[in-house]
Amino acid sequence: MQKYSIFSLIKNAFSDHQNWEVAWKDPEPKKEYEVIIIGGGGHGLATAYYLAKEHNITNIAVIEKGWIGGGNVGRNTTILRSNYMFDANAHFYELGMKLWENLSQELNYNVMYSPRGIINLAHTDAQLNAYARRGNSMRLNGIDAVLLNREQVKEIIPMADFS
Repeated sequence: MQKYSIFSLIKNAFSDHQNWEVAWKDPEPKKEYEVIIIGGGGHGLATAYYLAKEHNITNIAVIEKGWIGGGNVGRNTTILRSNYMFDANAHFYELGMKLWENLSQELNYNVMYSPRGIINLAHTDAQLNAYARRGNSMRLNGIDAVLLNREQVKEIIPMADFS
């Protein structure tokens, strides 16, 4: 299988991406599958991947009405986060974030994962209280969170309009 890299992207850009090695060798469906997954978005693809990786189930069909990965996962902000208030949710999403860390190497495909922080701006006292509560919940679950004041945000984002 061809390695996906910045160099292969540049090289194939010159041919309007017509010279990529075919990743799906046989488009003809099989007569039967062990598992059929409806939906080729993030959840469906992750389900297929981890069934194969963790349970050695490789006779899987993923059925998608549009482009694979072209639904919500392909058009939303694609923010991965674990800033949830409930313990079970926070731990579940924190584990999900950790799964992304080595996924590009595992798949030989750039999933464009780039861990970063997020700044949520509160515009009312009620929002500020809600963010403080969420931050406290996150810290109780071992997830990094900091409540910044206006001056601290100005230092981090100097081009923001605070008028």
